Amino acid sequence: MAPISKRDARRLPTRQWAHPYDRKVDGPTNEHSTDRSPHAIGGAYGIGWTEFFQCHRNGQVYTVHCSDGVRKGKLAHSSRDYNWMSEMRRRIIARTLSQPKGPIVLSSREWTLMAHSNFVGWLDALPRESEDDPIQTVGDTNRHLTEGQIGTISNVPVIVDPKAKDTLPAVGDFRGAGVEELFSRTRVPRSADRHPTSTSQFGGVFAAAFQKAGIGT
Repeated sequence: MAPISKRDARRLPTRQWAHPYDRKVDGPTNEHSTDRSPHAIGGAYGIGWTEFFQCHRNGQVYTVHCSDGVRKGKLAHSSRDYNWMSEMRRRIIARTLSQPKGPIVLSSREWTLMAHSNFVGWLDALPRESEDDPIQTVGDTNRHLTEGQIGTISNVPVIVDPKAKDTLPAVGDFRGAGVEELFSRTRVPRSADRHPTSTSQFGGVFAAAFQKAGIGT
């Protein structure tokens, strides 16, 4: 999907939260100050921005306002959905790292959940992709595909198949096979020393500046 222009962005509907299966699309972030105060460094305690998503049900593109700061912040997903998505990612990582044979197949829903985060500790790194810059994919568009090979795990192809079925529980439901059960298989995972990199919920743009200034986050 082509990136959203500033002009088109102003015409899009807004939702408070994005659905876990709605795919993120490129658009103008519209960064701006939030939580303004004369006592704050630079006149504000936080920063806000816009994120764009495409609805998995009807294809509609919409915006979600996000923010990060010293005193408060807001993700594109609700806390309940965010926690569910994090748990599902752990299950997907456990399953794919322990799969005895390739290729490794992801459903569209699984790939959407994984594409919301970074790939350090899961997919083999691409050139210029590192823990310091985990979503740098210059020169390789596979990470943005909705179908086909999006990477490898220990050189085994990882393929997104829109027709593939998955065993993901309903959104918000944490029941079902957990990581312990997935790892109970006799085969040792390909990369037993791999661990997914957790993403701080509000480890935002101003974190380093706030820390340097002695302001608690």
